[in-house]
Amino acid sequence: MNQIIPYCRRLDQNEALDDLSNVSQSNINNIITFEELYKQGVTSAQLLHWSAPINIAEEYEINGANSAKVFYNCSSPCNAPITCIDWRMICDGKFDCINGNDEENCQMLEMNECPDDTYRCHFGGQCIPLAFIRDGPNTADCLDGTDEMQLNEENTYRFSSNCFRIPTFRCEERTGPYQRSLPCGVEQSCSHPSLFHCPLSLKCISKHRLLDGISDCYFGEDEAFHACHLNDSRRFICESEPDKCLSPMLLQNGNKDCKGGEDEMTENQHDMLKGIVSFGLICNRNNEQLLSEFNDTDETNCEYWPCNNIYTQCDHVKDCADGVDELNCPIIKCESHDDGNMQCLLILRLTTRQQVPQVPNHVYTQLGYFPPELAMVSKRNSSMIKKESLINLQPDDITMWYCNRGIRILFNDQNTKKCLCPPSYFGDRCQWQNQRISLTLQLVYRTDTYIMTAFQVVVMLIDEESQSVLYHEQITFVPKRNCGTKYNLYLLYPNQPKNSSTNYSIHIDLLDKLTLSYLGKWHLSIPFQFLPVNRIAAQLFIPNSKVISKSCPLFCGKHGRCVQYMNGNFSYFCQCDEGYSGSQCNIQHNCSCSLDSYCLSSSICVCPLHKFGSMCYLKNSICQIPNNPCQNNGICIPHDDRMGLKSFTCLCAENFFGTRCENFKNRIDITFNDENIGMMPIIWVHFITSIENGGHRRNTLLKKIKFAQNLISAFTTDPFHAIFIELTNRTYYLVVLRERFIESEYIQTRILSNYRCASIYELMNSTFSNYYLLRRIKYYPYLCQQKEQMKCFYDEIYMCICDVNRFSNCFTFNHTISHDCQGENICENNGLCFQDTLKCPLLSICVCPACYYGTKCQFSTRGFALSLDYILGNNIKPNISIHRQPFIIKISIAIVVVMFILGLINGITSIVTFQSKKIRKNGCSIYLLVSSWNSLCLSIVLIIKFWQLLLSQISIISDRLFLTWNCILLDMTLKVLVASNDWFYACIALERVFTVIQGVNFNQLKSKKVAKWVFSCIYLVTILTHIQDPFHRRLIDDIDVDEQRTWCIAQYSYALNIFNMLIALFHFVVPFSVNIISTILTIKHIALSRWQTQAAIPFVVHLRRHFNHHRHHLFASCALILLALPRLIISFISGCMKSPRNPWLYLFGYFISFTPSMVTFIVFILPSEQYKNEFTAATQHIIQRFRTCFGIRNHNNN
Repeated sequence: MNQIIPYCRRLDQNEALDDLSNVSQSNINNIITFEELYKQGVTSAQLLHWSAPINIAEEYEINGANSAKVFYNCSSPCNAPITCIDWRMICDGKFDCINGNDEENCQMLEMNECPDDTYRCHFGGQCIPLAFIRDGPNTADCLDGTDEMQLNEENTYRFSSNCFRIPTFRCEERTGPYQRSLPCGVEQSCSHPSLFHCPLSLKCISKHRLLDGISDCYFGEDEAFHACHLNDSRRFICESEPDKCLSPMLLQNGNKDCKGGEDEMTENQHDMLKGIVSFGLICNRNNEQLLSEFNDTDETNCEYWPCNNIYTQCDHVKDCADGVDELNCPIIKCESHDDGNMQCLLILRLTTRQQVPQVPNHVYTQLGYFPPELAMVSKRNSSMIKKESLINLQPDDITMWYCNRGIRILFNDQNTKKCLCPPSYFGDRCQWQNQRISLTLQLVYRTDTYIMTAFQVVVMLIDEESQSVLYHEQITFVPKRNCGTKYNLYLLYPNQPKNSSTNYSIHIDLLDKLTLSYLGKWHLSIPFQFLPVNRIAAQLFIPNSKVISKSCPLFCGKHGRCVQYMNGNFSYFCQCDEGYSGSQCNIQHNCSCSLDSYCLSSSICVCPLHKFGSMCYLKNSICQIPNNPCQNNGICIPHDDRMGLKSFTCLCAENFFGTRCENFKNRIDITFNDENIGMMPIIWVHFITSIENGGHRRNTLLKKIKFAQNLISAFTTDPFHAIFIELTNRTYYLVVLRERFIESEYIQTRILSNYRCASIYELMNSTFSNYYLLRRIKYYPYLCQQKEQMKCFYDEIYMCICDVNRFSNCFTFNHTISHDCQGENICENNGLCFQDTLKCPLLSICVCPACYYGTKCQFSTRGFALSLDYILGNNIKPNISIHRQPFIIKISIAIVVVMFILGLINGITSIVTFQSKKIRKNGCSIYLLVSSWNSLCLSIVLIIKFWQLLLSQISIISDRLFLTWNCILLDMTLKVLVASNDWFYACIALERVFTVIQGVNFNQLKSKKVAKWVFSCIYLVTILTHIQDPFHRRLIDDIDVDEQRTWCIAQYSYALNIFNMLIALFHFVVPFSVNIISTILTIKHIALSRWQTQAAIPFVVHLRRHFNHHRHHLFASCALILLALPRLIISFISGCMKSPRNPWLYLFGYFISFTPSMVTFIVFILPSEQYKNEFTAATQHIIQRFRTCFGIRNHNNN
């Protein structure tokens, strides 16, 4: 039926005609004659488009060129204060204003495309995080509700009485499925890549509307289009029609849009088509219809599947012919718990069977207890917090209509009515709709340790030009309490209607609620600012460390600093000091906040934990220290003061829980002696819990294995019946079985080799393992019967436990582990990021590749394989006494002490020998004396470096200035001393050559003078070639699980690393080459001299004779090279220390590199009779002096 209803003025006979002689100018945009319009090329069609009356347009068409008639161009009636439309009528595809400006700019919604990590709302074009899709019917984040499945129910709910009473987001922030399109035109007008041209209907629609079950094109071209050509990964491909790609809107909508109806199947039904069947349905004498087309169904090859098993026992169905499966069934006994739940003793199944009676919370009676039960903690306490009585302000039917979803109150004389309006309405009776931003926030905080923390979040509507705060809201976010919580906030514009020329944005500041330290800021842009109501949904990730900007382009003056936004790679802002604001922190303002609060701006105060109020002067007494209701060192967090002043949340320590932290958690201590497990950086602890109707639930904890650790502790409050350990190489161990969950139990278990869960490919031959999944699983009971010691096994889909009756109790187990923390990888340098659970993860841990370490893999060992910080730093246990340190630390202490003693003896004895004036006649003795002092200093610096590292890591030394200077100087000093000593040895060998060559003509005095200059130059050159090291060293604090470490880090560029390698090669090759060549030349010239005086003896004989006589010099040179060679080999071949968990090779290379500098006495004094005699004489002289001094003392005493 087609009907046209004309609207016009229909006057009564008693009414006078309107006087049109005096035209009001208030609603006229401009006045122009027909003649001027004609000259400007305006057509009558354009006048009609401008909403001109038909008679005016017709008159213009007839005589427009020569007519002086006036055309009044009226301003928009929709902007007039007396004409208002509902905000949902904006961009709804219908012209509600006379000139159609309610549909202006709406093509932006149709053409909008969303990033890959977001979901595009089907009708509205809004972008929301992927995590918000299908997360609950009460949390629709799209205005059109297409992110949730229950569209029909939602629309019904929106028009129910509940929505008229309570204006929630679910009711207010919703629109309908509008069929929006662009004006008609040819294909060229649909040039935007996101648009589809309807060739018959001559209109443009979004490509996302193709094949969505709604004909947006008049002739249905959009529903006949082959949408698979779009290559949209989010479309559903029909298995029965591979060339048909459906919009997500058509999935499970009640209509079979695919030929085989797979678009209406549940996830379990799709799994069944792949052969993934619940074990409770196998061999149960009932054929599943979805498997009827397969050669192997759920009822074939059941010879190893007994009729009396855990899935058929006591299910009120006689599966066995003799009914043995229903004999001796216990009477169900249920117990009431403090939380109000009922727990019933019945056979527990990990998979679902349709015939299983619905008994809540079954528990195992056939798994046994492994390990055996130990002493338990006393039964949990039950603390109830008395709730505040709230005033019921829900309006009745009369007041609801009077105040339009507001609250009516009586004012003054109790007869005057006033209305309290919700944020979405304003006016004396809440009759006007507020222009606003409807913001949904979800905060995500992931850390690598168990931290009790809380954050204060300040959400502000900002004028981008003036950076002024127009509106703000505050929320307190407690990760342990609010994980997964969505916050719905209204941000209201200061003026109604809003200023269309102002550019608005949203700033979100984050502070630590416990310390009031400023952590950072997020920036959210507001798309489609022409809309009166903007719906924005965002998921924000809180970093576990402050965002550090390497380079910042903004000038922030002396009262601010340039900081990067936490959600922007190249966006920055000026973080101002308290009392200052503005884009450059140049505006000073007076702060009226209390002294112990944080003054974010002149109008925003962030209160400490136990205060509230707009200026933070009011105290919240519920959480004061003397009256702290939280036990066992729990932290009391008051609730929002708008919700009450006597409600709070307790943040409990890791091993406590309860409303007041009054109960012990179940503790599981897992020990292991397998070195392969100890080498793993992390492990997963999977808690498997049976739930009602035979299903199961899996909770996962992520635990990091510390160095030299063979024990991990896990805490839980949730009931469990089995615990598995998973390693990073996908190895599983069954460590705990509990038929019935025991509250507050302390379990001690260990991982043994026979606890490992074997793969079915280890247990089955190729014939069985290559069977189709549905057929293969029917032989799983046989595996438990054949392997009596086996506790568990698994395949690509299932994890199976062999129960006390040696039957396979199997359940689906997801073996897939994400390495990128669901797209929020916090790890640097290609580190793998792991989370504890997929839903609401709280813990993220990085597994670093070779050559990297740190909580975020932010530190590298490249180029520093022989630095003591990288070799031993991770092996030192913080806050642990020395005698409890790992074996490698104790060995290192012994080595360092021995090396110090030997170095001290070597240095002192060498100095005593070479300081004699009889020896110091030439340059060689000068080099030996300086080398002796160099060796003594090296021994002292080495032991200082070692003990400084050890004592700082165990927190005995914590002075920042002392640690900084040690970090800058010690490593460079060690490098300079080692390299200088190698050059001294080369100079000694070189001078021997000149002594032999020149013979009696050798000038010892000149040699002595040259030596003094040479050793000074050696020190200068070695210092200059290592001078870059201290400029690139700095201290960095790194919190690793429950350990806080301070690292001395040197970070070089690629070019500087190459330079360091060349310098290391130069300081090794040149001095040792000079040493070995000089020794060979010395022996050769001595042999040549003897041959010239004793020509009868062949030169070869002389050469052999002198090689034997001076072989100790050659052996010493070779020994020095061999001792220093490991340092060079390790540095150049490995390039870095691959893993700090196996540092023995690097530790050996590090310590042995110092030995050439500590063998002066052995290399030069012992082989030389002159030096030995001088050492003996010097020693006797020292002894004689001691005796003399001792004798004088005796004489004085007498």
